[in-house]
Amino acid sequence: MTSTIFLSLLASTTMMTMTSGAAVTSLPIAKSGCVWQGHSFGEGETYKPDPCTWCQCDHGQPRCAIADCAPPQCVDMVRDPDQCCLSCPNGSNCRAPDGTIISAGQTVQVNGATCSCANHGGFFMMSTEAVCAHNVFVDAHKP
Repeated sequence: MTSTIFLSLLASTTMMTMTSGAAVTSLPIAKSGCVWQGHSFGEGETYKPDPCTWCQCDHGQPRCAIADCAPPQCVDMVRDPDQCCLSCPNGSNCRAPDGTIISAGQTVQVNGATCSCANHGGFFMMSTEAVCAHNVFVDAHKP
């Protein structure tokens, strides 16, 4: 008696056909890897479906992590399609009530008021709205 083994690759599984005399047995063999949007990835292979998502093929299943971006510390942020998080091309800044953009650390005069960016305890706590105080002049010679 002879045994013959035939392997044929199908779309998502490999079938193993064993012939022994008159008996024929077909057993599915799990294919190792993952498929995402028509692209195949091997077991343990990593890939990025988009700039914010990293995936790894783990036992035939994609395991993905999505980036969590900190809020941008500016009012003129831009989105680069190749980057995950928004960026501040002009650095940290805020906006005065009249729309003037003020760089962090700067103090400017806007419509008779002194305005600057507020910092509430650290980089990630900066407000995007300027803090403005109206200038009040007191005549020291008047009683």
